[in-house]
Amino acid sequence: MESELEGFGLSKKSLLIAYYVAAASIFEPERSLERLAWAKTTALLQTLESNFKDDETKSSFVDQFNKCINGGVYSIK
Repeated sequence: MESELEGFGLSKKSLLIAYYVAAASIFEPERSLERLAWAKTTALLQTLESNFKDDETKSSFVDQFNKCINGGVYSIK
């Protein structure tokens, strides 16, 4: 099954690396959901990073994100 990951700035290799790093750090069998969450978060961050080429775009995204969470009370800059 093809998921067209390349269109989002990801490759199969980068996903495998993300999962292997998670597996090397969180290796206990009962923590499999944590490994998966780590790999998914890494993939999401790589996607965001690949789509924000300039500082203005990044800043705009962070501003909009801050407005969405609790009315902008928290700041992640």
